[in-house]
Amino acid sequence: MRIFIQLYLIAALITPRVSSLLLDSGTEACQQLKQIYGASTSTPGDPDYENLRTHHWVQSAWAVPACIVQPSTLTHLQNIVMYLRKSNLTFAIRSGGHSPHHGWANIDNSVLIDLAAFNQFEYNVETNLTTVGAGMTWGEVYKRLEVYQSVVVGGRVLGVGVGGLTLGGGLSWLTQLYGLVCDNVVNFQVVLANGSTLNANAAQNPDLWWALKGGSNIFGIVTEVTLKTYPMGQVWGGVRTYSLTQFHNVVKAYYEFQSSPDKSPYANLIVLISPTNSTIGILVSMVYLKPEQGPKAFAAFDSLNASFDSTGIKNFTDYMAEYVVPDILRVDWHATSFAMNESLYSEIVEVVMSSPSLGTIKNTTAGFLAVVLQPVSASVARTGLEYQGNALGIPAVDQTWLAVVTGWWSKNDDARMHNAGDRIVDAISTTSQSRGKHIPYIFMNDASWDQDVLASYGGENVRRLKRVRRTYDPENVLQKLVPGGFKL
Repeated sequence: MRIFIQLYLIAALITPRVSSLLLDSGTEACQQLKQIYGASTSTPGDPDYENLRTHHWVQSAWAVPACIVQPSTLTHLQNIVMYLRKSNLTFAIRSGGHSPHHGWANIDNSVLIDLAAFNQFEYNVETNLTTVGAGMTWGEVYKRLEVYQSVVVGGRVLGVGVGGLTLGGGLSWLTQLYGLVCDNVVNFQVVLANGSTLNANAAQNPDLWWALKGGSNIFGIVTEVTLKTYPMGQVWGGVRTYSLTQFHNVVKAYYEFQSSPDKSPYANLIVLISPTNSTIGILVSMVYLKPEQGPKAFAAFDSLNASFDSTGIKNFTDYMAEYVVPDILRVDWHATSFAMNESLYSEIVEVVMSSPSLGTIKNTTAGFLAVVLQPVSASVARTGLEYQGNALGIPAVDQTWLAVVTGWWSKNDDARMHNAGDRIVDAISTTSQSRGKHIPYIFMNDASWDQDVLASYGGENVRRLKRVRRTYDPENVLQKLVPGGFKL
């Protein structure tokens, strides 16, 4: 990680000249794209440009593209990709734009491809499959499926886009039942770097199908996915909050929930601990995917004194709408994983509470820190294998995927806040390693921009990913011309 930061600082010294070159090239390319495609290409000064370039939930993801292109057909997208490749011009791809990292789902001085117009939806009542465009959000998908009393294994936050979450693996409230989001993809429709379009599934291009299940954006631009659907009526769920003084009790309840020998796959939760925000304190979002009042799966939490409790029987999307993302201008997050262990969980919280970086965050304007515990059962890895595998390399053990989320106000604090989060997650990883519980896997959807996510999948999976890349992008176009996303 430190090498990445040093390179970043060196790059900052040469940015003005490089940026100027890209601006000229990007502007010229955008003028040509606008002549060809008209209103679907937005440039600075156009009425919709500002809204489009800031169509992200945090300002840390904002950028100033030379233009924003919104292709509406496959042919349109294919032509744009071939043009950018021929021009050797960098570009970004945006599905929902939920990544907080600068230059990932946005770009300065070059071309942003916005997939918002790829919002097609089709549900087949006979096969129980649904095909959705990569430009849709999970909230839109859930709403469309509600009329069929069906659901997909999709995102836990309604505003997250279909494309990025799926390519990163994707945790869902249904993961304990049906696996990760990527494992439920029956077919990917993909535009390759050479402009051709193909399907990737168990019968056609199965190596690419495997690679796209967690392999990021280095193989092609996914335009639509076909997903399995499952019956879904009402659920029991909601949010409970607790004071920070109860963190030992909450962590103990989390372990009891996770370690129960007869835990129900219909039950899921996440625990968010915010040592910088006493109003939030500790937030537990819990759901039981059946309309049963007071499910026994959460008995360990019932004895705790909650300061707020919204649990009850409700529609699935109403439950998810209660999990509100904090209103923060700039955000970063880091990820690490470790095997289930009660004493380790308490030790990790103590490591965070005593970290010098906590003081750095508190002394930063609007500084915010949250540590998020996400239980992942051994069955998740086994389900992935049953569904013909994915690229992730997850071990079949009960584990926790932890996210360290930092937030702040000013761009001037970007580096110090990133470093603070970096030091905290390093301390957590060191602690889990010392206890023999560390798991190398890094969950892409929660990882920071300089974490080596794909390497964490294991040597054999990395070699296999490289073989797939050589097959479908032999000139390494997407690795070179798309700055955002995790690379090999």
